[in-house]
Amino acid sequence: MGRHSYPAGAQPSRRGSMSHSWRVLRRCAVGVVLLLAILGVPEMAWAADTNPPSGTVVINGGAAATNTRTATLTLAATDDLSAVTQMRFSNTGSSFSAAEAYATTKTWTLSSGAGTKTVYVQFKDAAGNWSSLPITDTIVLDTTAPTISSRGRTTAPPATTSTPRG
Repeated sequence: MGRHSYPAGAQPSRRGSMSHSWRVLRRCAVGVVLLLAILGVPEMAWAADTNPPSGTVVINGGAAATNTRTATLTLAATDDLSAVTQMRFSNTGSSFSAAEAYATTKTWTLSSGAGTKTVYVQFKDAAGNWSSLPITDTIVLDTTAPTISSRGRTTAPPATTSTPRG
């Protein structure tokens, strides 16, 4: 029969019991956390990142309306524990574009038809967390050319002449 060696204080009362496995695992985890604390590694560097990133999107610099479907999006995103690495977009809020590398600007095509348009954005952090709710901004798309109903008559000022005095 083989001899088992256990860390000090982790000897099981019954070999192979679940309580033994839990005590060893708990002791190891506490030791790792204690070592990281002694080395001065901030908790942010080793804590599990389960929080999604947050951010903002602004369409065309915050303009209320546009007459073209091509829009410039200004983006900003942060995450408490890791870097923001990807982003994706939608005009519907349900079907998103393929993920792409995070950037602070993006050219986007608004959906067709005049009216209020909403752009939806989600950001992803290095831990794989997507924004839980899409971040949005709206703009009015007005593609109707103006109509001129009447045209006022313009008159030139009366001509003046000067007569030389002599």
